[in-house]
Amino acid sequence: MKRFFIFIAAALLSLYNAMAQDPEWDMFQQAEPFTYTESPELQKYLPSKAQTDSASYMMGVNWAMMLYNVGLEGMNLEEIMAGIKDVLNAGGDPADRGNYKIAPSEMARILDGYLQCFNDYKCARNKEAGKAFEEYYLKHHYAARRLSNGIIINHLEPGRAATDNIQEADTVVVNYSVKDIYGKVLDKGDKVALPVKSTVEGFRSVVRGMGRDEVVEFIVPSSLAYGDRGIGKIEPGSTLVFKVELISVRKDSQSEDNTGKWLY
Repeated sequence: MKRFFIFIAAALLSLYNAMAQDPEWDMFQQAEPFTYTESPELQKYLPSKAQTDSASYMMGVNWAMMLYNVGLEGMNLEEIMAGIKDVLNAGGDPADRGNYKIAPSEMARILDGYLQCFNDYKCARNKEAGKAFEEYYLKHHYAARRLSNGIIINHLEPGRAATDNIQEADTVVVNYSVKDIYGKVLDKGDKVALPVKSTVEGFRSVVRGMGRDEVVEFIVPSSLAYGDRGIGKIEPGSTLVFKVELISVRKDSQSEDNTGKWLY
């Protein structure tokens, strides 16, 4: 039996050596890396040079509009182009440190720092411009006055039923517009029902003292609006110009009046 196993082992070893020397026996050959060369016929599917140039231009327009819309129009165009070229040279690999002048691990931190500085600048600029606008408004609207909380209010049309009992739990129906200090309309609406508690502090403080059909224009500093962060079209630190006509008020069932009905 021992001789039988020795014979089998010798036969397997001989078979192994024979197969290893056979170039067509793939199991024992190191595989060549796969390569592929496309056929010239495929070139007909590629866009033309005119199409490529036009699409490239439009990509540049889209990128520039993105930068402009987020307030980064002052960025260095040459450095932007250098970054694009580095990405293309790296084959899109963000980990390829050798192709970038800034370590990929540092990019997010540096960009965040830049955006924070730019946000701080816009915020400070808007606050400074807001204060200048407040003085301009008071100078050109003799009936306007500044309230103790800093809001400037100008009563355009008196109300027919002034009331002092609008609460934050109530809902007001208003015609309104919101502009920046340069007159650009940021938002507007007609006969819009607004829960008082859902509005910014500056709006609440004014509307709670309005009467039916009263029309008021008022200037709200950023501290009583959207603060240093802004929102949507409203930049950080922005002073806002509201114009509001109070149409009606609904008392919430949980308010002091406890009516759950339209007050007027």
